[in-house]
Amino acid sequence: RECIRPVAPAVSITHKGDVLEVKPWDEPRGKLREFAQRFSDKREPLSQEELKQLSFKVCSARPGWCVTLPKTVGVEVTGVGEATCRPWEEPADVLDTLHAHALRAGLEVTDLQLKKSLELMCAQRNCDRKKVKSMARIFFMHPGK
Repeated sequence: RECIRPVAPAVSITHKGDVLEVKPWDEPRGKLREFAQRFSDKREPLSQEELKQLSFKVCSARPGWCVTLPKTVGVEVTGVGEATCRPWEEPADVLDTLHAHALRAGLEVTDLQLKKSLELMCAQRNCDRKKVKSMARIFFMHPGK
């Protein structure tokens, strides 16, 4: 069969001494997420403006191949604190982390709070995962444990 769509060009951008490389078979949004996560892991998170500029550079080199990054969303979990999900993070992962920190601090977080928080975040942007891990454990635990 004949392929009408051309192969996407490879894109390589250097930013703050690190290289963002998007190969023809890569999904640009995923690579931007990974790149931003590397900076976040180094405790030097990229600003919204930097993400926009990087996204624009990648998408300019690959017109028609890009999907925009999701927006930053946040929720207040009563009695626990705020959870902010940046564009490259998955909301359920952010709430998993909040839950783990709350438990270490001796704060109680109910499954209902986590469920409602995830629903609020997912109403504002797309979520790949619709359950928080602490909720999944309850449903899939062995009855003898």
